[in-house]
Amino acid sequence: MLIFTRRALHRGKFTDNAASLTRYGAPRRAGNAWRLKQLSEAQWHSAIDAESGDGTILLYIHGYNTTQSGLFRRLARIEAGLRAEGFRGAVVGYDWPSLGKPLSYSSDRTMAKAIARYLVEDGIWPLLARTPRPRLHLMAHSMGCYVTLKALAQFGDGTGSRRWLREVAFTACDVDHNLMRKGAVGTLLLNNRALRFTHYYNPLDEVLAVPGRIINGGRRRSGRLGMIGPRYPSHWDVSCQAQFRRDAKGTAGSDFENMLLSHSWWFDNPGFLKDLAATLDGADAATLATRQRLSNGDQRLLT
Repeated sequence: MLIFTRRALHRGKFTDNAASLTRYGAPRRAGNAWRLKQLSEAQWHSAIDAESGDGTILLYIHGYNTTQSGLFRRLARIEAGLRAEGFRGAVVGYDWPSLGKPLSYSSDRTMAKAIARYLVEDGIWPLLARTPRPRLHLMAHSMGCYVTLKALAQFGDGTGSRRWLREVAFTACDVDHNLMRKGAVGTLLLNNRALRFTHYYNPLDEVLAVPGRIINGGRRRSGRLGMIGPRYPSHWDVSCQAQFRRDAKGTAGSDFENMLLSHSWWFDNPGFLKDLAATLDGADAATLATRQRLSNGDQRLLT
């Protein structure tokens, strides 16, 4: 796994502040700790070649309350889970400077706006400029979905291709519910930039219930409610409530730990990773064995 980071480097350590340039690297585990081996941009691209067995790249964008080491641990779980399902592509993370504190939501959201553009400038565009052009997928979690939409909104075609991304998957999407209806800015951007978009949501996500009531002016989040129909033909809304309730609900310990689990359980769930791997492989969403069709046109994950 590889990353590019917009965290500032001070006395050899990465901080929670924004840097004036993007750095590239490869996370390495050292016992129970993690360190980042810095690479030049050219070395980073060579490492991507070495890690991608089939010219595929999955770009992951983390959410708020995420430390750099927390990102590394999550990337390792995502990579291992997808490899177990046959995914052969490189896994690359965008490490934006979240404060890594549960009560720093507003500060992280301000930072997300400031650094969103570098997801495209220093990640998506350089990756798409490679020859041969890779199959580039994107997965975002929580506020990472907000970062993604802010980034896509700031640029024109750039690479000469209208649709930069093959598959885009959002989990626990921390975006206003009203932006995720057909023709609204969120879904319009995704329809213009991705061949297919999968919106995984969990109505039992307790973390997304809190910002909607307290921080976000009462506006609800799509990661808890799903998208608003009708949808674009290439957009798929997948409820994961049944999967979460069966596999993870109430298993973390304390009420606070269970609240956090309801927001982040995805990456430890083999069933979700099985569905995601099939999606990244281009499987027909209408016939995936991991999903069931609901009466309202949505699907539900149940593996």
